Amino acid sequence: MKRGKAMKSIGVMVSALLFGFAVMGCRPKVVPMRYDLEYDVTAEPANECEIRPGLYCAVADPNEEGLFNLIEPHGDSAYLIRSQSFDTGAWVEVKEGEQLLILRAKLFTEEERRAQLAVSKPTPRNGFFMVGADLAEGHHLVRGLDSGEEGKPSCKVYADAHSLQGNPVRSYETSAGSFTDIDVANGEFLLLENAEIYLCQT
Repeated sequence: MKRGKAMKSIGVMVSALLFGFAVMGCRPKVVPMRYDLEYDVTAEPANECEIRPGLYCAVADPNEEGLFNLIEPHGDSAYLIRSQSFDTGAWVEVKEGEQLLILRAKLFTEEERRAQLAVSKPTPRNGFFMVGADLAEGHHLVRGLDSGEEGKPSCKVYADAHSLQGNPVRSYETSAGSFTDIDVANGEFLLLENAEIYLCQT
């Protein structure tokens, strides 16, 4: 397990790198940097730096922007499967043989995170959220945020929490300062970038 610091802009840079290589049909290599937590995914964990395959939630440290990179080791290098920055939390599915690298956040199992959310549910904002855990299924109102140069607001619904390289189940048009109606179902995942849930059903 390693600890370190990095600039907040790394998350944007890695996301842009991932998108660019996906368009070109190539697999991006991981941007070298130091992480606070590093986990190997294995069916039989033997220490605190190993976790089982499954669904987890990374929760950002207070007043920080969290970041995780899910990678596939390949010899002396590694390929990027998914990069995610988040203000509150982000769910991720990990598979055997992969590595999960985390910065400015803590990792929780699905059971642990559901127990936390049963006590207190922060407003979903800039992250990757599970419908049925972070927010109820049904109708919600999303507000686009003014993020300066960090990119336009985005709201997408996915069927799983692994690579996100396939097309989303649904995408919603939104812009800074505008409000957008969305519908989500239990078991789906909601990606909010420069956006937040404005009115959330309970």
